[in-house]
Amino acid sequence: MTQLIPNRLLFDFEFPLAYRKTPPRIDGKLTGWSDNEVLPPLMTLEDASPFADVWSCWNDQGLYIACRIEGKRTPLKCDPKTYWKGDNLRFCVDMRDSRRNKRASRYCQQFFFMPLGGGKSGGEAVGGSVKIHRAREHAPLFASESLLSVAGMSKDYARSGPVKRGVGQDSASTGSVKRGAGQEHFAGVGQGYSAGVGQEHLSAGSIVRVAADVSQKKYSLEAHIPTDCLAGFDPDQHPRIGFYYMLEDRDHGQQYLTVGDDLNWHIDPSMWPTAVLAR
Repeated sequence: MTQLIPNRLLFDFEFPLAYRKTPPRIDGKLTGWSDNEVLPPLMTLEDASPFADVWSCWNDQGLYIACRIEGKRTPLKCDPKTYWKGDNLRFCVDMRDSRRNKRASRYCQQFFFMPLGGGKSGGEAVGGSVKIHRAREHAPLFASESLLSVAGMSKDYARSGPVKRGVGQDSASTGSVKRGAGQEHFAGVGQGYSAGVGQEHLSAGSIVRVAADVSQKKYSLEAHIPTDCLAGFDPDQHPRIGFYYMLEDRDHGQQYLTVGDDLNWHIDPSMWPTAVLAR
C-alpha cells in the first residue's frame, strides 16, 4: 500500500553537526572524512537504504559537504543552467532555524553542486546558490569560479562584496524566476545585485569552492561554503540551523534528508531538520 504521509514528516529531527578544527581538503578525493561526519540516514524510517554516503561538518571558516556515488551506468548529465534536471547535490540552510515559518527568510539559502558542467569546457565541478521560490526575503547569491566561467552565468552572480557575518543582507529586489521541475531557473536572479559589477570584484571569501573526482562508474564531490557566503552565520549566538540536502542521480534516483519534492522542501524551510553547531 502506498504511504500517503512519510514517517519522516512526523518528527522534528535534530542532530549535531561535526566540528572540524582542520578543514577537509577540497579536491574531490574525500581525504580525511570520517564516519563521525556522515549525515544520519533518516530514510531508514521508511525502510529505504541510502545509495550514497553524504558527509558534512563545520568550523569557523564555514560549512563543508561531500558525497560519493558508485554504480553509475549512464554518463553524467550536468548543466548548471538546469541543475535540477541532472546529477546534482542541493544543500539548504537556515541560519536562524525558523522551523515554524513556511516561507524562507533572508537567512535561508539553497546551494547546488555538480561534478561537471563548470568552466568554459564544462569539464569542471560547479556550484552556486539560487533564490528560494516564494521567499519573503532573499539572501545574496554566490558562485564557484567555474560557474562564473559558464557563458551567460556571471551576470547573475555579480556582487561587490561578501555578506556581513552574523547579520545577513536583504536583497534589493526579488527579481523574476521561472520554475522548472519544482525549482527556480536562473532567469532574472541577478536583478538587484550590483548589476554590471564584474567577476574581478568578488572577494576570495565570497567564492564557493567545489571539486569532484569523476570516473566511469563513480564520482565523489566536495564543497566548502565560506562564512562570507552564509547569510547570518553566527555559531556562537545561533548554533542551531536549518539543514537539508537532496541528492539526485539519474541511475539511482533521489536521496534526501527528510521529505521529497511532493512536500515542497525547496520552498518550505519548516521541512528542514535542525543541525546543532557544537564544538
